[in-house]
Amino acid sequence: MEVIVALGILTTGLLAVWGLLDSNYNGEKEAKAQVIGVNLAREGVELVKNMRDSNWLHVDSNKPCFYKGVEIVSCSWDSGLGAGVYSIGNQFAVDDNGNPLLFLDSANLDGKLFITDSGDYAGFYSNASTTGSKYSGYDRLITIKDICCNNAKCTDNAFNDCSVGSNLVKVGLDIEVKVNWKINDKKREAIVQDQIFNWR
Repeated sequence: MEVIVALGILTTGLLAVWGLLDSNYNGEKEAKAQVIGVNLAREGVELVKNMRDSNWLHVDSNKPCFYKGVEIVSCSWDSGLGAGVYSIGNQFAVDDNGNPLLFLDSANLDGKLFITDSGDYAGFYSNASTTGSKYSGYDRLITIKDICCNNAKCTDNAFNDCSVGSNLVKVGLDIEVKVNWKINDKKREAIVQDQIFNWR
């Protein structure tokens, strides 16, 4: 009888320890996925800022911008950054002159992110499926809306959606990046929002 009681106590203790280990493992897995999701969303905002900043550099040097690898002769701060829903195209590519071929892709709206296993970009996430890459389980879409004001200097500090009203001047972009993934068959989502302006 004492052996049966001892075995019962031991089994109960082992099950409690196993439950705690399993809970810790799932919590760690959830936290890791959340950190990756939030950082992928933040990266999306930074990629849009990178495009605006590259446009500024081209305008300052009186050079054309590039969008999908094609020259835009009359380059402006928002070239290639129109309102809409996008994924990222050619994230790491550059042309023969070192100009980035990064662009917002309105055709690839499943937003699937692939992770590269080898080469110069091993461990990086991209919307392009290439040799040696696999689906990461994350999807990312970027929504951009134009920000306007009632006059060129925006002295009234009243910002509007550019689709509303007339005589509005486009002064910035409202960016929302949404990343989705599943963990333990539960849907998860990270959203990062930011506004960038043509302050130069």
